[in-house]
Amino acid sequence: MKPVVNSSFTKVNYSQVATARAAWWSLGIPNYVWLGMILLAAIALAVSTLRREQQEAQRAKANHAQTYQGVAQLRSENDRLKAEIMRLKRDRSLAEREAQRKLNYVRPGEVVVPIR
Repeated sequence: MKPVVNSSFTKVNYSQVATARAAWWSLGIPNYVWLGMILLAAIALAVSTLRREQQEAQRAKANHAQTYQGVAQLRSENDRLKAEIMRLKRDRSLAEREAQRKLNYVRPGEVVVPIR
């Protein structure tokens, strides 16, 4: 069988690799410094994420309070309208006056004179 050549077979010049490693290690940075830099980067990322989430939580709380206030106002308006409807159902004369005032209704026999 013939050997097949594909992209996974490459020639490696180990002398160049060795010189690159030697150049890298010649910087003389100890392992604990590398570890410290990685930990510092991880801590900075965690702190920035925490601050962003705290700001989002504050915005969500403010939005919730505003929505809750709006709901409370709408509930009080709803209660007021329910009370008004109950009064109109109980008192027929009040219902007639409100219909005349809001809907411009006229009783039979009444004459409307428009005034400019």
